[in-house]
Amino acid sequence: MEVHLPNNDRRPISTRMEFLENYFLGIFTCEAILKIVALGFVLQSGAYLRNVWNLLDFTVVITGYITVFAQTGTGIDLRTLRAVRVLRPLKLVSGIPSLQVVLKSLIKAMAPLLQIGLLVLFGIVVLAIVGLEFYGGGFHLTCFDEREFITQLVTLPFLHKELPNSIPTVARLVPCVITNDSHTLGKGVPPGAFVCPTGYICKGYWEGPNFGITSFDNIGYSMLTVFQCITMEGWTDIMSSTDFAFGNRFNFYYFLTLIVVGSFFMLNLVLGVLSGEFAKERERVEKRRTFLKLRRQQQTERELDGYIEWIHKAEEVILAEEQTTMAERVQIFRARRRADKWGNNGKAFSDRDGEGLDLGDKRRFVAMRLGSACRLLKRIRKKFKLNYWFALKLKLNQCLKLFGNTIFDYLLFRFPLFCCFNPKRCRFRLSIKSQAFYLIVLVVVFLNAICVAIEHFGQPVWLSDFLRRSPFLPLLECGQNAPNVVQRIAYQVT
Repeated sequence: MEVHLPNNDRRPISTRMEFLENYFLGIFTCEAILKIVALGFVLQSGAYLRNVWNLLDFTVVITGYITVFAQTGTGIDLRTLRAVRVLRPLKLVSGIPSLQVVLKSLIKAMAPLLQIGLLVLFGIVVLAIVGLEFYGGGFHLTCFDEREFITQLVTLPFLHKELPNSIPTVARLVPCVITNDSHTLGKGVPPGAFVCPTGYICKGYWEGPNFGITSFDNIGYSMLTVFQCITMEGWTDIMSSTDFAFGNRFNFYYFLTLIVVGSFFMLNLVLGVLSGEFAKERERVEKRRTFLKLRRQQQTERELDGYIEWIHKAEEVILAEEQTTMAERVQIFRARRRADKWGNNGKAFSDRDGEGLDLGDKRRFVAMRLGSACRLLKRIRKKFKLNYWFALKLKLNQCLKLFGNTIFDYLLFRFPLFCCFNPKRCRFRLSIKSQAFYLIVLVVVFLNAICVAIEHFGQPVWLSDFLRRSPFLPLLECGQNAPNVVQRIAYQVT
């Protein structure tokens, strides 16, 4: 309800609300003091500050007093701390268990969400590099008035007339394609590309849609454009611009990949992580409730057992007395017989539940079968002087009949080199599976990604020469030369 006016002017309702703020601060202070007196401040077990929600309340109270003292004449403007008051509604969370489950799920989902964020970032970088290679520099061509444009070039060779506000038959400025075969590299106009109407000429002096931000000129703008597409905000306009500049023959596949992989899959992983964390937190709360209920039940049973023991002792005392009648003795014996019968039934029921759950014999039996299989293969190898592969090949059917289908998986796990035909292949396979080779591949891929990502529209000549001579691009068969569209646009600008 507070309204901020220019020159620090205040409405009467804002002044009254500021005074009301002091009353609320006093109420929260009394609550904090009572909790500190009842629970202790910080040293005791279960103290006030050892609870996260109480720590949040204490922070709100302290910042409230800091803002009050700052307004009373210290000369320091700390009114920005009043923004901490927005945390006060979180006090409701401490009293509603369902809200606690939701908030704790969000907090615990931060680590998995970070991993999902890295995956999404990796996908955006890959798709951005693909767009950079195919569409880099393609949004700078648009239609100019041919007569005025030529006049400007004659009078001022290095300047050109401002872009037209609109093009006939089109509501906004759009990329175009040059109809001259020498400029389209002899391939003609792609189907679906935009051709300037009569009286207009297609030139590459336009900064691009949205002041050049929506483009694939460099890795930054390309990632931003891909992110806009996977959020499905205006992605159809971007696809239309690529159709106007390059034709609509193959652009469909790129944007279909963006929407399906980026929007429908990657971004929905966030919802999956939140749903999984919420289910885990709810399961944890249910288990805690079940544990507390079981503990209360066990405590009740212990108390009940104590009462039963006390009753048994009392019955022994009653039976030992001479004044006890025969009817009272019969009643005591019948009660004991019913109790013994109930206990024996419970024990028998538990025995039946545990029947057949011993897995030790099964595990020993499986281990014995696997050991017999290994000894059999070893004897075959020594007898025929063959390696494990040929031994297994000769007696595979017999081994499978005798010992089951788990032998092959077990041998692959225990002896990963038994399928090698010669020692050279074994050594080569060991080197390929080594950690050093894996790190070398990662470094080469990383350097290749950097070389591809730094390529951009209007790049200097030395960078083009470096990328052309870079050993990382031909190594992984990535573009050794700049895209044809970049060369074409650069030719038109010059």
